[in-house]
Amino acid sequence: MLAAILVLSLLTGLAFAAETKVGRWYRATGGGTTTLSSVVTPDMVQRGYDVLDRNLNVVRRVPPYQASQYERNRARYEAIEKQRQADLNLQRSYISSSYTTAMMQRQINANNEAITYLVKQQAAQQKVVNTQIAAAAQLERAGKTIPSKQINDLVASQRQLAQIKRVILFRQQQNQQIQTQFMPIITRLRYIEANPQILRPARPPQR
Repeated sequence: MLAAILVLSLLTGLAFAAETKVGRWYRATGGGTTTLSSVVTPDMVQRGYDVLDRNLNVVRRVPPYQASQYERNRARYEAIEKQRQADLNLQRSYISSSYTTAMMQRQINANNEAITYLVKQQAAQQKVVNTQIAAAAQLERAGKTIPSKQINDLVASQRQLAQIKRVILFRQQQNQQIQTQFMPIITRLRYIEANPQILRPARPPQR
């Protein structure tokens, strides 16, 4: 009985296909029946279906829809698209790896010039402090009282020396921060330039 129903259903489908001018058909089998349609129905997607030509020859078999696989593909697609947009924004902001490298180097060079000047200042200030300490020590050895102005001048000179050292350290740390900021950007730009295809839109997953 079931075989007769299937044969009758197929014969009906063949006759229907022959009388219409649809170029492609979709066939799903399940529950003892075969469904032939000119459009893919939600039920076909869930069960899987065959893609047929006008003569009802199988062109392609589509497996049943699997939500978990689709969700994985969609998550992967969204991650790729998110990274693509981030890469496009990175290129718009920083243009190229060579341009960004030059920008980084300019900032480092400016800092290095300041450090060179400060190191010279430090050396000169250190001499002033050393001279003041030597003069105070000489008075102490002679048993004389060191004038308060001389003490105040020495304290001020030592503070100025300490400030110069702090600025030098700040500039050196700033160079490290500049490299920390720019190197990941430069590395990513170089990767994009070596792999320009990653900027092309990916195909969204099909259900």
